Amino acid sequence: AYKLAEKSQVLQPVQDHSEEAENPISTKTGPSGADIMKTCIEATKKIASLSRCEAFNVIRMLKEENRMSGIVLDILISQDALGAATFIVENLTCASDVVSGSSHCQDSSAATMDQGAVVDRLRVHRRRIISSNKLSLRNRMICQDNRQSNGPLQVRQSSLEQVQHKSELCKLLIEDRSLSEDARQCISRCLYDLTDGKDIKDISMGEASLLIQAYALLILQVGIGAGSTGGSGSKFVEDTMSSILRLFQIFENPPDSVLPAESSRDNVYQLALCATITACYKFPPIGDTKGPFMGGPAVTACFDCLQYLLTESVPSMKSAVFESRIVGFIIHRDLSNFLEILHKIIHNNNSIDRASCQYDEELSGLGNMCLWLSLKIEDNKLKAIHRKGVSPEFIVEDPTSIIDTMRRANTLQTNNELDSLVQTIFCDPSFCKRMSLHPSIVNFVRESVDMLLRRPLPHIPLVLPLSLEHLARSMSREDVEKDHDGLIQFSLQLLYSMMFLDCESKSPFTIDPRLLPLKETLEMLGSKCVEDNNQRSGMM
Repeated sequence: AYKLAEKSQVLQPVQDHSEEAENPISTKTGPSGADIMKTCIEATKKIASLSRCEAFNVIRMLKEENRMSGIVLDILISQDALGAATFIVENLTCASDVVSGSSHCQDSSAATMDQGAVVDRLRVHRRRIISSNKLSLRNRMICQDNRQSNGPLQVRQSSLEQVQHKSELCKLLIEDRSLSEDARQCISRCLYDLTDGKDIKDISMGEASLLIQAYALLILQVGIGAGSTGGSGSKFVEDTMSSILRLFQIFENPPDSVLPAESSRDNVYQLALCATITACYKFPPIGDTKGPFMGGPAVTACFDCLQYLLTESVPSMKSAVFESRIVGFIIHRDLSNFLEILHKIIHNNNSIDRASCQYDEELSGLGNMCLWLSLKIEDNKLKAIHRKGVSPEFIVEDPTSIIDTMRRANTLQTNNELDSLVQTIFCDPSFCKRMSLHPSIVNFVRESVDMLLRRPLPHIPLVLPLSLEHLARSMSREDVEKDHDGLIQFSLQLLYSMMFLDCESKSPFTIDPRLLPLKETLEMLGSKCVEDNNQRSGMM
């Protein structure tokens, strides 16, 4: 009945127009589509209230039909808090569009009849997927500890139906203040229960990732609300910030001198840092550009949590590089790229483009948060955090921070610290080998060339033709088979020189490719890639 009433709502304007044209004095009788839908919603609530078993039957059927997402969330909040967090993450993560709390969600009822046919086919396909899954998304998240894969939620989003469904829930949460407050209160309560009286061995990384991602999505797309209740406004911010701070205070972090390359807490840390930053710039006493910065318990909780995450809770070198990127955005007010990385981490979707998340209100609030934090933490401390991520031992593990730094490099800079860092990498075969395994290695080489080309003439490359030719002559197949570090080093320098040649073909410092063993290098790289198929190079 709900589906038919929903369909009649779409067709009703056309029918009304045709009836008025044929008989201007005709009167309509019977309930409207909106009345039927309202009655269906009330009946569904009554069925769900019969028992816990019936409630979950209602949830299952509504999920399969992709209807009444607000009712599903309302029932889950009362029956299964972690299930509610899972439902929020499933429905607010976006694949093709990022819905901002300040923007209007698209109304799914405006879909054309052709789109409706596609949705029907996708719904049948989704039923088959649901029936084939043995574990729910919530259980897959919580069981991540056993698989040593403690990342944020992985959700497949590709269909028109899924994007429309998520927009529907986002619209409901924005319009229904009571439902959004209940959702925020649910997440706040779950974060508190996650850490209350718990030891490190009692905390599930999968559950922590799920709750923090749900929290971040709510404040990013729906907002923090207004008022002083537990699910809205300053009280909500204070409670959640205190819970996240308490979570990371439980963890035991190694000193900077013995940081591991990666940690099982990396993804939780990145999510928590992005969620905390989002809460800060969405909170009016910090992010509002129309008035001065204000104090209060919630603002203090925001600063305490953010300061601890930036200074005392880094679990690995990978997280230290991510922290360095974030601090670099703050120091240089690189707001567009800052907002983009926040959306990518919170949505767990690297395909989000910058244009889809650039709202003036978002950028101004984020800029105000950067100013607020710069006034709270000494500039030298922020610069020290940023420099840590662009030191050679961290660059070879993850070059993303120095890539951002080179992209922001001033056009008047010449022989500077960045040139020295790039040369240090190129001149050390072991550094080149470790760095080649990272997927951003090509971007690293490209940005080092672009940084050079933005400077005034003459453009003198870091890899000169004679040194590259000398390195090529020093290699032999026997040496490469024993130790391929030299091959990787030559390949990186060759890639740099080829990119420079492509941009500055008339420069006297370009290489002559005919003097270099290009064919042999490609053959050796190909054979090495086949041998080391378990460690695929970022260059491949």
